[in-house]
Amino acid sequence: MITDLETNFVYFSKTLKQEKYSTFLKRLTEMLKNKGIRYDFLSYTNDIWCRDYMPIQISKNKFVQFRYDPTYPPITDAAEACKDIRIKHKISDIKVDGGNIVKSRTKAIMTERVIIDNKRHYPDRYQLIEKLKEVLEVEQVIMIPEDPDDLFGHADGMVRFCDGVKDERNVFVNDYCVKEAALKRNLYVSLEKKGLIPIPMPYNPIGVGLDARGIYINYLQVGKTVFYPTYGLPSDKIAKKFFSKYFGSNAVTIKADEIAIDGGILNCVSWNIVTKRSDEKETA
Repeated sequence: MITDLETNFVYFSKTLKQEKYSTFLKRLTEMLKNKGIRYDFLSYTNDIWCRDYMPIQISKNKFVQFRYDPTYPPITDAAEACKDIRIKHKISDIKVDGGNIVKSRTKAIMTERVIIDNKRHYPDRYQLIEKLKEVLEVEQVIMIPEDPDDLFGHADGMVRFCDGVKDERNVFVNDYCVKEAALKRNLYVSLEKKGLIPIPMPYNPIGVGLDARGIYINYLQVGKTVFYPTYGLPSDKIAKKFFSKYFGSNAVTIKADEIAIDGGILNCVSWNIVTKRSDEKETA
């Protein structure tokens, strides 16, 4: 699959332009322009969480669209959005939110929510995993336990590959506290059994329900540039040290309270791809 390190263009839903997110969007687009990163907005979308309903990029000209069927409204059908930007994609009957696919070039990490959501059509978990490997064109699909506090069961709020195309063994994971010791233990076992090396990163959730403030792993990476969220919390200083250590001057902070309190952060509201198209433009 195409990794974040290889991407050079990022899309956002047009709904991110609404008034409640205007200040956040201004900060974000100014940072993108400063870094020379091109961006645009997706039409025909009904909510800001475009990561979930847009296709997965397998190679420069190959995309796969999984079945997006959330239990909450409003629901976006990505077909028109893809048609509008001239993206052709292969359709899969497997139900997966894009936020539950954490990818490297040859591996994908998902939570057990995928097994549950596809039980009817794929009662054999191993058959489903093999099908996912085939569709995503990867060597490994690694299942991890869900975070019980995440209503959506997404992996991108729990773990991220941190080596891009270089190694694929090291993964960032939330530094789950003592009260979540069982989750940490089960998560580490799931990853280490598949040859991955967990690296704990700052994690200090302060909200309940949908509130994602205090979570840092849901960052946006476009090429070498990493935009990570801050919230005006003491843990922001720890996060800064962490991202500086692993990404150096390529790490950029952005205050993200406006979207975090609604249940998602930077990876959730973005869809980054690699493209060579010359007609795509920045849209403020």
